[in-house]
Amino acid sequence: DTTASKIDDYIHTHISEEISVKVLCEAFGISKNKLYELSHEWFSMSIGEYISTIRIEEAKRLLTTTDLPINQICAMVGVKDYNYFTKFFKSYEGVPPIKYRKNHI
Repeated sequence: DTTASKIDDYIHTHISEEISVKVLCEAFGISKNKLYELSHEWFSMSIGEYISTIRIEEAKRLLTTTDLPINQICAMVGVKDYNYFTKFFKSYEGVPPIKYRKNHI
């Protein structure tokens, strides 16, 4: 297992939690520069963008495969504020989560 795959596993496993550069660097004993380098090399984006992408993908999965309330889904993907989650989701998908759910069920 490469460090990048371990970071990927960590992000997926801890997606409901706050995941920061500091947390990842401490968890894997690497510098910020090494984390940024691995992120661009393995994920072709910054680590922040990658975490956001994983949060959105998980939210989309939950929106289309469950009937959980959106405020519960946003907490499950590590976004504590419902209004922020709605804006965050819309910035990636072009529609708010409720409309995404209606369009994909």
